[in-house]
Amino acid sequence: MPRRKLTSAQKWQVIGMRTTGLSLRRIAVHFGVSYSVISRLLKRHKESGTVDERERSDRPRKTSASPENWEIHGRVNVVGVKRPTGRCYSYTDPNIRTVDGRSFVSLATGEFVLYKLKKTPVEVHTIQDKVGQNCAVAVRAASDIFIVYGCGSPKKWIVRRLNCNEQTQHLKVFERSLGTAFEIILPSGTRVNIGIRGNSWLNIDIIPSFTDWNQTEGKCGTYNGDSSDDFTDRNGDIVGVADFIRSWGVTQMESLFVAKIRNEILSIPFFYCSCLPDEFPDGPITEKADCSWEDSLPTCPPLNWGQKKCQLLGKREAIDDVEIDVPENMITFEESTMSTDWKNGWNATVARQKCESTLHRSPIFKDCSSLQNVQNDQTIESCITDIQVSGSDIFLSDVIERMKSECLSELRFNASLWNNNTESSEPSLIDTVFDNACPNDCSFTGTCTKGQCFCEPSYTGDDCSIKTDRPPILYDASEESLCDLSKRPCTSTSVFGEGFFSSASIKCKLTQATLIGSTIIEGNVTKIETGNLESFAEVKCPIAGIINRRKRSATKVSDHDVILVSVSMDGTKFSSSVPVVMFNSSCSSCVISGNTVACDIRSDICIRNGECFEITNENCASSNIAPVEHVYPTISLIIGIVVGSICLLAIVVLVVVKMYNHKRRFVKDIDEPNFTMGLAKESGSAPVSHKFK
Repeated sequence: MPRRKLTSAQKWQVIGMRTTGLSLRRIAVHFGVSYSVISRLLKRHKESGTVDERERSDRPRKTSASPENWEIHGRVNVVGVKRPTGRCYSYTDPNIRTVDGRSFVSLATGEFVLYKLKKTPVEVHTIQDKVGQNCAVAVRAASDIFIVYGCGSPKKWIVRRLNCNEQTQHLKVFERSLGTAFEIILPSGTRVNIGIRGNSWLNIDIIPSFTDWNQTEGKCGTYNGDSSDDFTDRNGDIVGVADFIRSWGVTQMESLFVAKIRNEILSIPFFYCSCLPDEFPDGPITEKADCSWEDSLPTCPPLNWGQKKCQLLGKREAIDDVEIDVPENMITFEESTMSTDWKNGWNATVARQKCESTLHRSPIFKDCSSLQNVQNDQTIESCITDIQVSGSDIFLSDVIERMKSECLSELRFNASLWNNNTESSEPSLIDTVFDNACPNDCSFTGTCTKGQCFCEPSYTGDDCSIKTDRPPILYDASEESLCDLSKRPCTSTSVFGEGFFSSASIKCKLTQATLIGSTIIEGNVTKIETGNLESFAEVKCPIAGIINRRKRSATKVSDHDVILVSVSMDGTKFSSSVPVVMFNSSCSSCVISGNTVACDIRSDICIRNGECFEITNENCASSNIAPVEHVYPTISLIIGIVVGSICLLAIVVLVVVKMYNHKRRFVKDIDEPNFTMGLAKESGSAPVSHKFK
């Protein structure tokens, strides 16, 4: 019996079914083919990006008109009309520009949809904090999601790629400067650029692919070349800017930052197919379709950036990590109360002079200003608005970064600007700009050469901003310093701060400590472990080897493991330490502020054989349950000190009384005025010695 062959449409359907998590055997049964057929197909797609059979050596090789050195696999959308290049950004506090060019200021707080496709599950969300700055961004393509989060105080920047594996990897992520800058390429070819600026806020740039034409919505507006309909709300109505901003605030059920909701969204299987002409043979599905939802467009990775691929973690390793989970009040829409009046001596004239002089100082200003899509006038106006709203020049450096971003984007993707004349002795425009496009202009402590910084002695980092002769600075403990044993095993912990850099000598100093009341008392047991650099702001330290596994009483669950963690980048100069507290939320609750920790046993539980149960649990109905000892550490400590002091005072009084009586019994004939340690002298007589018996 001849083997059954899959049609091209069916092969793409196999790829789509595999991304939903279906097993190879189940897919094989569905199509009536062997397991090995499905296995070979998936392997071919993984290696080459196509489902087509490899060409045999005895067949003439097909040729194409595609540019030299390009490999194009799968379906490619060909655009037969000229479409304007769009660009949406959300900068500083934030100034927002829609894809088609309308600018506005959005000071409201909460989580917002910045960019979203109408037909496929691709979206970009941001969180704006109480001062109006972007403090978090989430980029999602189906079940693959990339998050940069820093909404706490101080800013602890957490960068995570969630739910990423070989079957669900839809994003291409590139990074620079140890995670201060990212470029994410969406399945359609749209590029999302993220920059962490001043260790305080996020700038987001989105350059849509031509395939997103008429498919976008959110605060970036509709990409269709017509700016008049950019302020379109969720209902499809064109509204004023205030209603437009409010419309794109998210509800809790849409959030990509609330862990429970995000996990529910990511667990939904995604399957997207588009109908095709009658070019494939009939198969078991009624409609002929292409189920490869990703547009295989050739993409050029950014120069001098590294690709951040999926980390294929084991189940235990994936669970034992910091979870990004924000409270509901952080994502809820709230109107801003910030004043937009001029303040602190600034006015429009002074602000304009400051913005223009800063922009003109850039070494690439003159070259970039000649490009059509570099809009310096709009950049200057945004800079003036930043000063007006903030009352300071805190965002001034962004005027150069904004111009640089527009310039580099134009040079990368406008092929008409490329100069292939190798005989000319004059450097081309693209060479001049890229040679001087170093991050933060090397912080003026390094030299920019071919787009890379070469740092002066005792400085390091992609932008030469870190001094190597100083220990790093760790931020105070916060929610990330609490490790809940009911949710993860707590074999490692992340610490956040400044002054981290790539090094082969990263060490974590771990010291056991004790929590007495709300005070942490350092112990004597210390261990040095090798740390792992996660990003410019995070080092992960293993703590399993030092956790104090004290044997707890069946009813005393008030003890908590506390570890003091400090970090060194060279193995010798260590930072100050921060506490990490292990607790079990099914038994107790802990709150941490600065370096002070307060933990209390929950009042709604019972304890049986050392295990905690909700008071409504059937285990709590038994008469043999040990009563819960509700320990109030601060009060207990005060009572202990008072009782101990009284006991000590009583002992001292008893000793003094006893010594006094002892002396009265054995020491006699002492002339009190001439008493000298057992030696007395009477008038007119020789000294007399008195012995103590």
